[in-house]
This record gives sequence, structure tokens and C-alpha cells, in this order.
Amino acid sequence: MPDDRYLTVLGVVADTRSERFGRLDGPRLYTLRGPSAVGGSLYVRFAGSAKPLENAIRQAVTSLDPLQTIAPQTIWESLEEQAERMTTMAQIILVVASTRIVDGRHGFLLCTVVCGASTDA
Repeated sequence: MPDDRYLTVLGVVADTRSERFGRLDGPRLYTLRGPSAVGGSLYVRFAGSAKPLENAIRQAVTSLDPLQTIAPQTIWESLEEQAERMTTMAQIILVVASTRIVDGRHGFLLCTVVCGASTDA
């Protein structure tokens, strides 16, 4: 480390592909997050049914921190959830944009209220 600190190696990850599709990442150092860090995901590679592993991870996390929120899901389920959120946001934008196209007065009314002009036109 640049500041002459010593680190303990907990594990080695070989051949990760996380930044560019189909291309290996370069050397990478994973460090422990600070105690005030919020959020994050734990990814576990497995073969077979996810349910036994899900239960084991839930028990392990609960034994370390009973108040910790645990929401196990596969990467595919995570991607589907993100896609649903993006679809909802796109629908909201579409509704707002179509309202603005159908009724152009909103732009004028907004300007007159913000600018402090009279709305008696």
C-alpha cells in the first residue's frame, strides 16, 4: 500500500470479467468497507438449487447481525427488478412528456407563476 500499511489477504479471485463484456479485468484489490458504509451486495457462485444456499446465507448473516436486512435473489432476479424500475420510470416520463405535448398551456402557466407575471391572459 502507498502509506506502508500491511494488509491480510483473505482470498484470491481469478479471471474476473466485470467491467468489459468478454474481456478480463486487470489486477484488482478488494478492500474492506468502512463500518458506516451503507448497502452493497454479496454474490455467491453455486450449482444446483438456490434455496439451500439462500437459507445458509440467511442464517450466517443473522448470526452475525440479527438486525441486518437480507434479501437473497439470483442475479437474474436482480436484473429483472432493475428492468421493472426502469420501465416504470420510462412510463412516468412518457406520461409527463405526452401531457406537455397535448396541452402546451402548462409551459406558459408555469412560466407566469415562476416569473411572477399575472396569469390573467
